[in-house]
Amino acid sequence: MSQLPHERYVEQRSLEQYDAIDFFAFCGFFSSQKSQATFQWKTIILPQVQKKNYSLYRRLVGSWNETRSARNQYWGSKRAQEEQDAQLNDHINVLRSDALKQTRYVSNSITQNVGKRLQEQGKSPRKTFSCVMLPPRTASDIPRSFARRETSSPEITPATSPVIPIATVSPTPEEAPILPTSAVATCATQSMHAESLELNQDVLDLKTDFNDQDREHPFYGIFQALYDIAHDRPYTIPLAPVMQSSLQRNLFQYAANRLGNFDKLTKTKQKDIYVAASSIAHIDMEDAAEVFGKTLPGLTSRTRNPTLADLPQFLVDLLTPLKEKALNGDGEVDSEMLYLYVEQEIGGMASKVLGGTKIDEREAMVLKIVHEVASLCRADPIPRPRDTEQKSQGVWEKILGILFAKTRVSVVIGETGLQETKAQREANESAHAACPTNKLVTPRKVDCKLVVSVVKSKKWEFKTISNFELKPLQASSQQMEIQVRKNMRLNHSVVKKLPSTHHYFLDIHGYSAQLYCIWGHDSVHVCGRVLDEELVIPTSDSELEWFLDGRCLAALMSLKAHLLEIAQQVQREHARPMQAPEAPRTPPHRPATENHTFYTPKRVRSNSAPVIVSIKKSRQEQ
Repeated sequence: MSQLPHERYVEQRSLEQYDAIDFFAFCGFFSSQKSQATFQWKTIILPQVQKKNYSLYRRLVGSWNETRSARNQYWGSKRAQEEQDAQLNDHINVLRSDALKQTRYVSNSITQNVGKRLQEQGKSPRKTFSCVMLPPRTASDIPRSFARRETSSPEITPATSPVIPIATVSPTPEEAPILPTSAVATCATQSMHAESLELNQDVLDLKTDFNDQDREHPFYGIFQALYDIAHDRPYTIPLAPVMQSSLQRNLFQYAANRLGNFDKLTKTKQKDIYVAASSIAHIDMEDAAEVFGKTLPGLTSRTRNPTLADLPQFLVDLLTPLKEKALNGDGEVDSEMLYLYVEQEIGGMASKVLGGTKIDEREAMVLKIVHEVASLCRADPIPRPRDTEQKSQGVWEKILGILFAKTRVSVVIGETGLQETKAQREANESAHAACPTNKLVTPRKVDCKLVVSVVKSKKWEFKTISNFELKPLQASSQQMEIQVRKNMRLNHSVVKKLPSTHHYFLDIHGYSAQLYCIWGHDSVHVCGRVLDEELVIPTSDSELEWFLDGRCLAALMSLKAHLLEIAQQVQREHARPMQAPEAPRTPPHRPATENHTFYTPKRVRSNSAPVIVSIKKSRQEQ
């Protein structure tokens, strides 16, 4: 009788020469005859891929292919397979019983080998094997090659998974999530990744999950619940973790208390939850007094800054004569007369420049802005019902272009897309929405952004320092409230990378704008209006007189000075000679206290409402 494949394999390499990996792959090959093909794949090979132990993965795959090719060669004939089924089953049962009895040794050997290799590479193993142990029948049943080493193997905690595999990978206590999340989403994500794995090298290029970093954030449970709601999945209202400040705890409690009735809330209040989940304290929202309590007056006083609109003396000396000259017989400002007088002043400045006399650049900039406004008012009034976003966008493009002309800041108008948000959105979608990690995620589209040019690696790059959102005049009040909250989150992602603690941006509605400030305080970012009045670009003679008072121009000049200071700091940081740091053996770990920006997930329509898995009481209530 011809020898079986495993008998020829034993003759070539005795059991004493087997290492743990070859033995497991060898036993797993014969166990596959009884529908146990996933024995070594899901419990040995797959965990090595999850741990990025690619060298061990290639070795396991080699053992798999070697034993599989031997099986295919021997059982090439279907008739020969049917004749020796009974004899092969006897050998399979013997090998299976020996493999189960020696699980402890094999798992310990794998753990020691992997840990030893990681220590040689300067890394520390993050996961351990936990096995389901079956007691041997007698001591004589254990092979001698394994009985000699069994006494020195350490104890291993049995696994607690309801599905009993021969070996499973369980996270260490350090990797356990701080906040409870939806078990349905976690199982679905794991099964999706397990089913997509194939026996080829393409699996090594797959991106890892972002949960290892994001789940340590205090608001991770809010993130997960909002993504589950957006995708009509069962969700869990999380517990309140340990917070660094009372303000951060109030934001978490505000968002968690409203998750149960999320679909019944208005669109504006739903966006307030997204803003709170990003660790942004919006002091102008409807529920601000309830959320912030006694701290609200202090936050408001530090956010409001009316001095930004105070007129400098040169602006008073320049605008007062122009306003008096442009008055008509009724005591109102005439846009036609103002246009002519401004042209005369600009011509006088041109004569001084040609004569070699220096002029004040600030006065020249103000005259150009007033000239542009006067030309807009002297034309036919803009038909407000027919106004579009492109018309008002064009007006603001001219004003901002004059304001930042010949400076280190450039104005980019249009649906450009904020690149700072792309990586964060890709991480959020991959970690929480169970989207494929290799799927392209486009950045959020923006209406206007201010960028500064820097040189990095001998190439020009543009760093965003502020973002302005714009809506046409026909936009409703609810649409404007939603836009404000989007603008806050976009600038929140920008301010985290800037060297300044205070940041200003505009929220534009047609030809008027609100000046907002976002600044870091007490482990969160506080955001609110800076001025009580709006910054208005006049489009008629009735609005022109208020514009010549100068407060709008003074606020725009203060905004310009602030952004130029930030741009200078950004360029200085990139101009410093960078020393090549030593490449760390392990990637740097992102701190859990970093404020992440939470973006609105893509809503999936469904006829069924989301279900609450469990509502857990906070630790204070317990």
